[in-house]
Amino acid sequence: MTLILETQRLVLKPILKSGLNTLHAILIDSYVRKYLCDDKIFLLEQVEEMVSLSQNNFEEKRLGLWFIETKNEQEITGFVGLWDFFDEEQPQLVVIDHGAIANYKKVKPIDIKELEFKRSRQQTDSIWEIKLYKFVGFKQHF
Repeated sequence: MTLILETQRLVLKPILKSGLNTLHAILIDSYVRKYLCDDKIFLLEQVEEMVSLSQNNFEEKRLGLWFIETKNEQEITGFVGLWDFFDEEQPQLVVIDHGAIANYKKVKPIDIKELEFKRSRQQTDSIWEIKLYKFVGFKQHF
């Protein structure tokens, strides 16, 4: 089974130890840090632990973190994946489009309302989240 996912414009590749510095750079970006990391700065060692855990999760559960790479430019613009947060029963979807954030910062100051992530059990999951859950083989999704 291949863990590489492709669309017309993007390639999703599992994050490996070789991508440690790239993932760290994304996670310490001030905007990513503010909205994903509760404004905490992750040390390189902590990110290395995340990468190891992601690789183990790919082997054991068929889920983890993928880099988002453009096909034409072969540029990593962010990451996506399923991750265990908050002691939930099922992993949660995390998406960071660092390229979009970088472009947005050039245009105007960021507004928290535009990036706020509202999660509710009553909300319908996006089609991408459903596809990702199906890809990793979840039998039932609530």
